[in-house]
Amino acid sequence: MTKAVTPLQEINPDSIRQNPDNPRLIFQEEEMNELLESIREVGIKVPVSVYSDGHKFTLLDGERRWRCAKKLNLKVVPAIVQPKPTRLENLLMMFNIHNVRVDWDLMPMALKLGEVREMLEKEGKDKGGQYPLLSERRNIVVIADEAHRSQYDFIDGFARHLRTALPNASFIGFTATPLEVGDRSTPAVFGDYIDVYDIQRAVEDGATVRIFYEGRLAKIELKEEERPKIDPEFEEVTEEEDVSTKEKLKSKWARMEAMVGTPKRVGIIAKDLVEHFAKRLEAMDGKGMIVCMSRRICVDLYNAIVKLHPEWNNQDDEKGAIKIVMTGSASDVLDFQTHIRNKPRREFLAKRFKDPSDPLKF
Repeated sequence: MTKAVTPLQEINPDSIRQNPDNPRLIFQEEEMNELLESIREVGIKVPVSVYSDGHKFTLLDGERRWRCAKKLNLKVVPAIVQPKPTRLENLLMMFNIHNVRVDWDLMPMALKLGEVREMLEKEGKDKGGQYPLLSERRNIVVIADEAHRSQYDFIDGFARHLRTALPNASFIGFTATPLEVGDRSTPAVFGDYIDVYDIQRAVEDGATVRIFYEGRLAKIELKEEERPKIDPEFEEVTEEEDVSTKEKLKSKWARMEAMVGTPKRVGIIAKDLVEHFAKRLEAMDGKGMIVCMSRRICVDLYNAIVKLHPEWNNQDDEKGAIKIVMTGSASDVLDFQTHIRNKPRREFLAKRFKDPSDPLKF
């Protein structure tokens, strides 16, 4: 962007459109109402930021102010007109401007991040695939959290580009799940373990209680013609793959999820959980946490459990013995909506769950 920013202008709100790359889709009604009343009383004190796009303007920052202005039928809003960015610059600007905001819709944000990554990769390939050298210093330490995820592609991936940029740096990885799967080896990338803090040490230190494991299998029994064809390599980590690879894996995940979460199997697990928990309470008081493969299975298992114990069910966050904790959006299916809560509501359930005297058990 080479053009200079223009001085403050007054622009008709109807001449302004939303930025299609803004990942923020959720605007809290209470906050919007407060801003609306403030603008009604004193006007818009902070200009919106836009860029010229033909005969229209596109928002860069200030969508809440713009929405309120349209609702109040204001004739003009103060605006700073920025030079028109490229698509990649626009995407990056959206994340830089809005990265401290909360209650975003996670799915569009994830999709936009995927677009940013693909654009950056394409830009690198268009320049011959050679990423720039940042520094040859030897006293640079690169620390990777969740180091088992994205540090393995030394041919044309993140790991290769990072080492091209910092060829003499030292690399330290933190992870609770080091991998030794196929061509992915966390120790091979980062070297020998510097320190290992395992469950046994945590128990000895008093950081956690002793953990007991008991295998309770709910076998997957399907007729031959009902069995989905699951590729053996599906279990490999896929969360850092590019968008096209993820698309190919979606069908594999869907088939496995369908097999694991059949109504018959979910019913068996629900019955076993309820019976096992009742016997456990005969020996000692406590609570239970259930982790499922997908949100759909969470909802189905919840329904199966409350079918066995209807008295546990209550839609009020302050009542009920069983709750689902999961994120979601207004675009999710109707069955999910009852269980989708914002952050304050999820934190309230966490407090209930940690309270030994609270009836919330699952």
